[in-house]
Amino acid sequence: GFVSRYDSNGNFVTAISIGGIGGNNTARFNSIEVHNNSVYVAGLVYGTVDLDPGALTNNITVQGFVGILLKFDYQLNPNWHKLIISTNGQSEIYQIRIKSNQFLNDKLQVGNTSASSRIVDFIKMI
Repeated sequence: GFVSRYDSNGNFVTAISIGGIGGNNTARFNSIEVHNNSVYVAGLVYGTVDLDPGALTNNITVQGFVGILLKFDYQLNPNWHKLIISTNGQSEIYQIRIKSNQFLNDKLQVGNTSASSRIVDFIKMI
């Protein structure tokens, strides 16, 4: 998967790519949110994937399809990642949404489109 940033005039600023290490290994991004100068990206990974978009290596290896949530700063430098692992070995994040409320902490909601999906709140993770 990749994430690119453009300025307010539509001019390209920067991009990052996170991908699989050969073969059928992959990273796919389905949703992106920007909140308080942080960029949140969600989707899935399969096999061995390098999560460092730069010259360094941060390989992870997963069995089956695993949902992933990544946080970057506004310059697209990585902050952290969280894997969402299902008990049946198949998970994917289709949509993320950040809600703010003056009485509540910010929450990042992660869910998918299936009828059996659950919404997971990551309170103060962001």
